[in-house]
Amino acid sequence: MKKERFTLGYASDLFISDINGNHVNYYSYNAYLSENAERLFHKKVTSHFMRHTHVALMAEQGIPIEVISRRLGHTNSKITLDIYFHVTKRMKEKDMDQVKEITIL
Repeated sequence: MKKERFTLGYASDLFISDINGNHVNYYSYNAYLSENAERLFHKKVTSHFMRHTHVALMAEQGIPIEVISRRLGHTNSKITLDIYFHVTKRMKEKDMDQVKEITIL
């Protein structure tokens, strides 16, 4: 899909989009993903799971919440924070490392 997009000179800020840059039909995509993940990996994978994983990976890399929010198609970052922003173990460790390095004098 990415190869076809680049060939046509098309890009989208959305994580998953159709060839025109619009949101993909959720039910069609989820059915396709679930069936193929089960067949190939014998695991249950949903688009909801993939979306949360995508947000967590971007957050771990320090990508600003505003960028993540735009990528998910949210109108503002508060929506993203309220729904998707889960602190991962790696982020907690990074936070603690930063706090440990604070010196008063």
